[in-house]
Amino acid sequence: MTAILYSSKTCSKCPTAKKFLTSRGVQFEERDVDNHYDEVVSLGVSQFPIIVIKDKVIAGFNLSELMPILNS
Repeated sequence: MTAILYSSKTCSKCPTAKKFLTSRGVQFEERDVDNHYDEVVSLGVSQFPIIVIKDKVIAGFNLSELMPILNS
């Protein structure tokens, strides 16, 4: 399973999200918001981190949305 993690240098939850995905064996590509601004705008969310996994967009480090996807 692979994911895209949009992060920001000022995001306090981004390091936690990275550690969590790594601990669950999820490979991810990290994309800095500043360098991928147009992509972030197209996702329609503004809470970071943004995790895109299995065509789902998760705004923030939201375990209640993330866990069902990881367990499927």
